[in-house]
Amino acid sequence: MADARQQTAQLPSDTLLFALCCLLLVLPLWTVEYLPMVDLPQHAAQISVMKHLNDPAFGYRDLYTLNLFTPYLLGYGLGWLLSALVSVQTALRILITIAVLAVPLTARVLNARMGGRSEWSFLAFPIALSFSYSWGFLNYLIGIPLS
Repeated sequence: MADARQQTAQLPSDTLLFALCCLLLVLPLWTVEYLPMVDLPQHAAQISVMKHLNDPAFGYRDLYTLNLFTPYLLGYGLGWLLSALVSVQTALRILITIAVLAVPLTARVLNARMGGRSEWSFLAFPIALSFSYSWGFLNYLIGIPLS
């Protein structure tokens, strides 16, 4: 009986390995000054414009209008909300961290629900930092785990 209680108190080794891989996945996102994402400066600029659009001191108010009927609204809206608490750059890092972590976590949950082997979820780690990450497709990164 004590052995059964001891087994349930311990985490499986693949869960610890998965958590370590999650940590290693997001570590580079927070240890560099500039993320290696091509479109990230444009996303930061758009969120910054959204943030200052109603500011009378913003010199470019007349050049921009807010389009709420865009497929990119989710990423920019979340970035705009977070930028009320932290800088735009930090808000984007938080969003990217959540989006990148959500890929293997979603794969793990989906794999468990389908009755698959837990080892298969480790294949989602390289997918999290694939083509869409390097090009800076922010809204695509956010949408991958949601789909």
